Amino acid sequence: MEVSVAFSSQLVDCFAFPSVFSRSALVCRPPAALSAVTTAGHSKGCGKIFATFPSARANAEKRRLWIAAVNRKSPSGKTWEPGAGARICGDHFVSGRPADIPNHPDFVPSIRMGQVGLENVPSSKRYDRLTQRNVLRAEGEERFRQGLEAEEAEYQARQHFIQQRWECVDKEHNYGTAAAGLAKRVLVCRRPRDTYLSSLKSLPITLTCDVSVGTELSLGTEPDAVLTRLTEMECTIASLQKEVLALSTKAAGGYLPLDLIRENDTNTTFYTGLPSYGTFVALERYLHRKATHLQVWHGRSTRLTPVEHPRKELFRLSIEHQLFAVLVRLRRGLTVKDLADRLGITAGQFSDIFATWVLFLSRELALLFPWPSCGLIQAWMPTSFKKRYPSTRAVIDCFELQIQRPSSLRRKSETFSKYKSRNTFKALVAISPAGLVSFISDIWGGRVSDREIFSKCGLLGMFTAGDSVMADRGFEIADILAPGGVSVNIPPRTEGQAQFPARKVEKTRRIAELRIHVERAIGRARRYQILNQVIPISMSELSDHIVKVCFLLTNFDVPLVCG
Repeated sequence: MEVSVAFSSQLVDCFAFPSVFSRSALVCRPPAALSAVTTAGHSKGCGKIFATFPSARANAEKRRLWIAAVNRKSPSGKTWEPGAGARICGDHFVSGRPADIPNHPDFVPSIRMGQVGLENVPSSKRYDRLTQRNVLRAEGEERFRQGLEAEEAEYQARQHFIQQRWECVDKEHNYGTAAAGLAKRVLVCRRPRDTYLSSLKSLPITLTCDVSVGTELSLGTEPDAVLTRLTEMECTIASLQKEVLALSTKAAGGYLPLDLIRENDTNTTFYTGLPSYGTFVALERYLHRKATHLQVWHGRSTRLTPVEHPRKELFRLSIEHQLFAVLVRLRRGLTVKDLADRLGITAGQFSDIFATWVLFLSRELALLFPWPSCGLIQAWMPTSFKKRYPSTRAVIDCFELQIQRPSSLRRKSETFSKYKSRNTFKALVAISPAGLVSFISDIWGGRVSDREIFSKCGLLGMFTAGDSVMADRGFEIADILAPGGVSVNIPPRTEGQAQFPARKVEKTRRIAELRIHVERAIGRARRYQILNQVIPISMSELSDHIVKVCFLLTNFDVPLVCG
C-alpha cells in the first residue's frame, strides 16, 4: 500500500494522511480493524466505505480535485500522487460516499480534511435546493406546453367556426371562390385566453383585418348584422388589395408595369406585337424553364460555358418582366436608356438583358417555326395557290435594314445599296404559301445581289425536285434551281419589246397577286419600330438576330393568307 496505517488506542490515521500547509493529520475514528479491505471498498465488520482515487484516464479533472483536497506532499517535496491502493475514508464525504455528479457536495471530499479551526462543514442542502428548482422548472415547462396546446386547439376550433360562417355568407350572397379566398387571407381570429364554451354558435369571436381597415366586429348571437358588416369589410379589403397589388407591381417594374398588357389585348399588341395577352403568357411559359439558366451575353468574347450563378443582380426582374421589356424595345423602338430608367436599373444592365434575350429568342423561335415539310405545305395550301401554282414551296424576297455609315471605306463599299442609296444590311426572307415566315437568312452587306444571297444563304438545299419558287424579276435564279428539278415563277421581262403581249400581262398579274404576300409579311415585320431605325455599328453583332426575332414573332399573328 502507498499509505501506512498507524493504530492507537484513540485515533487511527486515515489512508490519506498526513497533510501539509497548516493542516493537521487527517484522522478517522477506528470503527474496526483496517487491515483488510474488500473488493467492494468496505472494511470488514464496520460497513464504512474507503473510496479509491479516480483514475487519470477515466476522470483526470476529478482526480486532480481530490489530490488538491488532500493537499499532501511527497518526501521529495513534489505534489503527492496516490497509488493504486490509496483510499479516502467515507467520513470525509457528506453522505458517507463519493458522488459522480459535478454539482453534488460529495463530488470532492470536503469534511475534516485537516483544516485547523474551521467549523464550516459542507452540506447537501444547496444541492438539494438546486435539484428541487430543476424539478419545479421542468414541471412548469410541461404545464406551459400543455396550456399552449389547449390554447391552439381552442384557436383552431374558433377558426373552424369562422370558416363555417363564411361558407354560409358565400352561399347566401354568392361571392364566389375568389372572394372566399380573399376572406381567408385577410380575416384572422385572435387567439383567446378564455375557456372554450360548449356551444360555438353562442361564443363571441373577434375578427380583425390584416390590412388595418380599423374595424372590429363580434360574431355572436346576431349573425345578420355581422354578415352585413362582413360584406362591407370584404369590399374595402378588395379595394385595398388591388391598390397594394398596383403599388407592388410598380415598385417591381418601375414605370413599365405588366398591368399595361394584363388582360388587355389591344395594349398587348401595341407594346409587344403579339395578338393577345394569352399569347404572351403562352410564350413566356414555353421559354420559362430555359430562361432561368440564361448566361449573360457580353459580346463575342463571352464564353459559352455553364455559369455558377446565372441569376445575377441584373436579372432581379422576373422572367415575365424581362420578356415584356425586350418586346417593348423591339416593337416600340424605345432606347436602352429610356427603358432602363423605366425599369429602375442601369443602362448597362438592360443592354445585357436585351442582348441576352435577343440571342435566346432567335434560337428558340427558330426551333418553334422550322422549315415546313412538303406535306404540311400542301395541307395548308390556300385556294389561290392551288388553282394556279400548286407546286409553290416558298415565296421569297429581300429585306434591307438601314445602318449607321461605317467609318471604314471598305465597310462603306460593302454595305452601300444602290437600290436604297444608303448603307444597309440585307437579308433574304421566305414565306410559305399560307403566309408563315419559314426562313430568314443571315444578314449581308447591301451591295450583295439577290442572286448571290440566294445561292449562299442555305435556302437552296431545302427544296426538293418538283418544287417551285415564286420571286420578283430581280431574282435571276432559274439556272441555279434547274439542276435540282426546282422551277421558279417570276414576272416576265420586256426583252426589248415596247409593250407586253396579253399573255405576259396576265402572267405578271397572277404572279403579282400572290407574290404580294411576301411584301405584306415584310410590312408586318416593319411594325417592329426597331427595324425602321438606323442601326448603330455597335449593334451590328445583334442585327442578324434582331431581324430574325422580329420576323418570327409575326407568325403568332392571324394568318396572312385566307382560304
